[in-house]
Parts: sequence; structure tokens; C-alpha cells
Amino acid sequence: MKKFSIFSTALFLIVGVFSVSALDLIAVNDGEIIRANILEINSTEIKYKRLESPTDFIYSMPLDRINYIEYENGLVLKPKPLSYTQIRRRERVEAAIIREQSKAEKIAEQERLKTEKINEQEENDAEQASETDSDKLSFALSTNAGEAIPIDIEDSGDKIGGVSINFEFIKNNFYSFINISVPINYTAKKDKIGFGFTGVFNYLWNTKIGDFFLGGGLGYDYLSDNHSFIFCAAAGYRYVTSSGMYFCAGGFIGGIYRSNPINVDKPVGIYFTPILGIGYVF
Repeated sequence: MKKFSIFSTALFLIVGVFSVSALDLIAVNDGEIIRANILEINSTEIKYKRLESPTDFIYSMPLDRINYIEYENGLVLKPKPLSYTQIRRRERVEAAIIREQSKAEKIAEQERLKTEKINEQEENDAEQASETDSDKLSFALSTNAGEAIPIDIEDSGDKIGGVSINFEFIKNNFYSFINISVPINYTAKKDKIGFGFTGVFNYLWNTKIGDFFLGGGLGYDYLSDNHSFIFCAAAGYRYVTSSGMYFCAGGFIGGIYRSNPINVDKPVGIYFTPILGIGYVF
């Protein structure tokens, strides 16, 4: 009984190993049965690995040599190779697909290169336009509303204001303007309107949020038989829109010398004028 038990166990192990190893069967036309692991079946051949082979070598066999294929699950397949006409038709379809793919890839590459070229040209044009704009001499015309604000001249009781217009010139970082003004003595009874001009020269810093300027100038005013000579510093900010309209804010501060002071004992005084301008760059 013990010997029979040992024999039964051995037989079960052998059958089990065989059943695990025997995956697919390939029946060749000459009667050979190949135990294999089938990897691929295409229109002309089959690719497989032999179970008896100690290596992972992949074998191939034309379909016209195979009688049938039996898979491990019991499914039986009788492969039929394609005819020459079918093969040629399939090859033509595959070639057409490859040509269309190549054509699409070529068109996509051309569009990419075209887009890159356009972007590069736009960048070059923008750089050239920026260089051209900065190199050329620009002209602007503005008015300073801040000069109309009445200012008390050193507690003299005279309120001096006026109206003005600026003729501006800009090139690179050079920013200069000539201020033509009409000073007004709001408290004078006679000769309360005069004439004046100031030449100002500034350095201009261009930033993404606008332009800042700093400089100085000299000027002359005539009002109520009084000749005034002005020397001042100028500082401010200007923002130019894409349409050419611009806004400016800042101020002039410095000294003034009067040949005939109006109600002031000292001929020398402090000069200050706010800048609240609006203008247009041509």
C-alpha cells in the first residue's frame, strides 16, 4: 500500500508538470507536433518559442506549412495565408498610411518652422522699431495746469499763477523742453499779466511703467515791471499711451532773482512751480 501511494504521488507530479509545460500545440503539415508558446501570428508566418528549447530563441514558420494550431484553452485555429493579391493590397494600404503620416508630420514641421520664423521676425521688427523710436528725435506739445495754481510769493500777499505751454524734444535718454508761460498776478490792480520762458534739460529713465526725468534749467519772467531770472531743478514722471497722449507730474524748485521785487524786501527768493501736464507726442 505504501509503495502504491508513492507511485501515485510521482505520477501526479509528472502529469502536473507536463500539463503546466504543455501550452500551445502547432501541428505541421508533415505530421510534427510542436509544443510551443505562440507569440504572434501575422498574414504570412507564426512566431513562437519551443518549450523544449533551453534558450529564449524565437522561431518563425510560414503559415502554409501549418495544418492547425491548438491553444491551451482548447481553441483550434487553421491559419490560412493571404494570397499574393491580398498581400499586395495590404502592402499598398500600409504604404499609403505611412505616406499620409509622413505628409502630416512634414506639414506640421513646416508649420512649426513657419511659426518660429514669424515670431522671430516679429521680435526683430519690435527691436528695430524700439531702436528706431529711441534714436529718432520726437516732438511733443503739452500744457502745464499746475502753473495756474496761485502761489503766495514769500508772504507778500501777491498770488502769482499763470498758464503755460511746453515745446518738448526727446531723443534716447535726452529730454528737454522750452516752457512759454504767461504769469498772472491775481492780486495786482494793474500790469497783472506778464510773459516768461524757461529752458529745461533732463535725463530720461525709461521703465515699463513710464518715464522718470531729472534735470534743471534757466528761465526769465516779466511781470508788473519786474524782471525775474530763474534757476531751478526739475523732476517728475511721465506716462505715454499707445496713442501718443501722455500725462506728466512733478515740479520745478530753485531760486529766483528779481530786479524790482514786488512787495518783497529781498531780491532773491525761492522759486517753486508744480507740474501737472497733459500733452501729445508727435
